[in-house]
Amino acid sequence: MDVGFYRENYKIYVIYDNDWENPKEVFESQKTELIENKVYEWIDKFANDI
Repeated sequence: MDVGFYRENYKIYVIYDNDWENPKEVFESQKTELIENKVYEWIDKFANDI
């Protein structure tokens, strides 16, 4: 999972096998609380395989 600030928005990418051309998930927002919520959601989803 990569989280960063790109121009005006925060973006989250979920990457498998270093394949940046085909991310499994992408999310972006200007609101840090939405980014934080999505990070925790995806940690549960991908780390716990739900």
